Amino acid sequence: MGWVVASHSARHQTDIYKTADGGLHWALLSSLPEAAVQSIGVAESGLLLMPVDSDSHSDHLMFLADGGGWERRSLPTVPPNVSVSVQFLPDMKHGWLLRDNYGDLFQTADGGRTWKVVSSLRKFEDAGTSPPVFWNATDGSMFDQDGDNFVCLLTHDSGATWHTAGLPAIQAGEDLGITAKLMLSPGELTMFDATNGVLAIFLVDSADRSPDSPLRKFHYVTRTVDGGADWSAAKLVHLPAAGAPVFLDSQRWVLAGDRHLYFTRDAGVHWREAEGLNGGLWRGSGVIHVMQSNRNVAFLTFYERDIEWLDVSTDGGEHWKPVPLPDIREASA
Repeated sequence: MGWVVASHSARHQTDIYKTADGGLHWALLSSLPEAAVQSIGVAESGLLLMPVDSDSHSDHLMFLADGGGWERRSLPTVPPNVSVSVQFLPDMKHGWLLRDNYGDLFQTADGGRTWKVVSSLRKFEDAGTSPPVFWNATDGSMFDQDGDNFVCLLTHDSGATWHTAGLPAIQAGEDLGITAKLMLSPGELTMFDATNGVLAIFLVDSADRSPDSPLRKFHYVTRTVDGGADWSAAKLVHLPAAGAPVFLDSQRWVLAGDRHLYFTRDAGVHWREAEGLNGGLWRGSGVIHVMQSNRNVAFLTFYERDIEWLDVSTDGGEHWKPVPLPDIREASA
């Protein structure tokens, strides 16, 4: 089962395609009279979309059940010119909404039919604070960039209260033997279950933020086995290419580089190039997505205006094969 959501601004329409045979055949399932949407939740049973205007403003979600019709679900009141950040768990029932610059965090447990405020933290209003990310109905994280360092905040009550995680100290200059002033920047905390997770920490030279900076081939990794209460010493990892690794588990990682994809089975000690990819067909930047229900399955997508190419791996990133996609090119109005 698979879905493609294709927005066409010229036609002010979003088309929904579905496949039941791994992409060999696609059918146009439905269309929405919306020029742009964000995919909020995708599952075999259906999908959840958020139509947005040119200012990324939205006031409702649209739910499409497999074999059913569209259902509109209203969001909490969003003032004009205020965008929102929305996240749903794979069950498409538990979700959170953050009103940008307002500090109000809402939660739903019924797929967005009803919402309640769980916290109104002024911390959410800080420009350096990331939107919260949840990995189950109660546990989540967010990051607050504080100068050259950052703070990781955790919640275990659905976002009602937050506490600072005790991350390990990092002496990047000493480890790399350089004197440049470095800033630490967090990647997304990846939790494999309620207790086990990995956090990547990236290095930024304030004097050299270019894509070719040699620091983009280094990052630190720290692990937790108790839901974030304790963290391992940070390990410095040398990447085979500039980029951000995606964690399948604590040992298996994949990395999309420049027209190449790499994988490791020993937490970054050794890297190998994946098989089955044609780098000459790459367009734009490759993005890796991991199936939450089966972390052996990963998808590699390429974006320019629409998805142009999709590859899938079912063995944890070692071998890949292309998946045919429907023709979703923009048509003239």
